[in-house]
Amino acid sequence: MDATIGDLGLNEVRKFLDAYDSNADYLELSPEHAAEMRSDIVTVTAQVESPKPKVGVIRESLLSIQRILEGAGGGIAGTYLLEALKHINF
Repeated sequence: MDATIGDLGLNEVRKFLDAYDSNADYLELSPEHAAEMRSDIVTVTAQVESPKPKVGVIRESLLSIQRILEGAGGGIAGTYLLEALKHINF
């Protein structure tokens, strides 16, 4: 499904979620940051799969993910995921 909500493209969000799934094991995050990241990922996934996704919830969760990756690093996988986030207009 190629849907958008406002200017948020759900396909781009799905691509980011796929990239996260492929790279999560390689993120170099503290246990606290990893738990926060997983929580945000679960939230975004639930919203993307919802019949009525809430764009505000998705945006806030993506911003939280971005802050975690920028602040905590995450190694090469984190850098890759930050780059993937750039393709999402949030």
